[in-house]
Amino acid sequence: MYAAHPVSIYEENPAAACPSIGCKKGRLVSTLIPDAQGAFNVTLPEAQYVMDVAQQSIGSVQGAPAEIGIMAGRITTVSINIDTGIR
Repeated sequence: MYAAHPVSIYEENPAAACPSIGCKKGRLVSTLIPDAQGAFNVTLPEAQYVMDVAQQSIGSVQGAPAEIGIMAGRITTVSINIDTGIR
């Protein structure tokens, strides 16, 4: 279920003068496939990033896109709610 919602990590484009987070996507850094429990992890260098989740024709995603700041030596936790649409 969660594998149908890949998580993409982009460098944040600070030059993007726009109000929405989604338009601040820069270069794609990583694409992650959540495991059966919906968990994923990646090691990234210290920087600002934009995280987004692929939308599907059914269900919904809350919590993405999101701006995330990575600091050296720290763990950053991000919560995303994925409704698969399966009942």
